[in-house]
Amino acid sequence: GFGMAKENVLSEIISQLGIPGPIQIRQAAPIRDFVWKEDVVEGISKLVEANQAGIFNIGSGIGISIGQLAKKAICISGRRNKKVVSMQDSNSHSCLILDHTKITNTVGWQPKTTLSEALSLLINNSRNKEVFQ
Repeated sequence: GFGMAKENVLSEIISQLGIPGPIQIRQAAPIRDFVWKEDVVEGISKLVEANQAGIFNIGSGIGISIGQLAKKAICISGRRNKKVVSMQDSNSHSCLILDHTKITNTVGWQPKTTLSEALSLLINNSRNKEVFQ
């Protein structure tokens, strides 16, 4: 979401959209689950309001590889001529996807913001801050 750290994979991808050359990522293969910050806050709030304790996963439940994330950001930004370059090839396949069934069943929470919607918001916000040249 807005105000996220600059030292993460999504910030690094977005920061490269407005400069010449390819998007450089460390590894394309790892699969991660991305969730919008406001959706996380809503999930935590619902748990607090319902006085629920325990371990709950708050995620989208949908995984995307870092390489595909970069390609999706390129597509949304309209800079279709940009390429994605992985700096390291890896034979290991890291996959982190959260199952939010428990929180959904307990307090009815589900993420509302899709990855495409979130990327559009972040990319447009970056454009407004003149990150794009």
